[in-house]
Amino acid sequence: MGPTGAADGAGAHPVTAVTRDASGAVVGSPVLSWSTSAPGVATVSGEGASATVTAVDDGVATITATYGALRGEVTVAVHRTVASVVLSAPSPVLVFGSSMQLTATTRDALDHVIEGVTGFTFSSANPASVVVSESGLATALFDVHRPPTTVTASVTRDGATVSGAVVIIPRPPD
Repeated sequence: MGPTGAADGAGAHPVTAVTRDASGAVVGSPVLSWSTSAPGVATVSGEGASATVTAVDDGVATITATYGALRGEVTVAVHRTVASVVLSAPSPVLVFGSSMQLTATTRDALDHVIEGVTGFTFSSANPASVVVSESGLATALFDVHRPPTTVTASVTRDGATVSGAVVIIPRPPD
């Protein structure tokens, strides 16, 4: 008995277990039970010879189909692809001479947060007005009133670059 199928991090994927007798002939439709070694990585649900594996988080899980004393296993490696970057600021307004820390969050195709992504590159559309450090610290420079500035965070993962932006309004102090 051996399940076949895969989960690549893009949601749910079907798996099928094929049961064979000692001579290798396929056995009809046995009632199988399905389980996962790591429900935080991939879940499994189904009846009979078919089930659905759903990717939850990056990692490795073993999916097991059991029929009496027989069992078949398949290892599923989940690696979610970054579909979007959400860049957020504690405030849309930044007073000249002050700074605020921007936060970049990566999300997969199902809009779930992907933790632990590093290597963001931050940039400002108008560095004469707002500069951004490598760590995402935005600083409004002393200057006359400038128009709103778009700040972007980009990350490259699995060969694809994804970006997110936030608009910051630099203003003089009250």
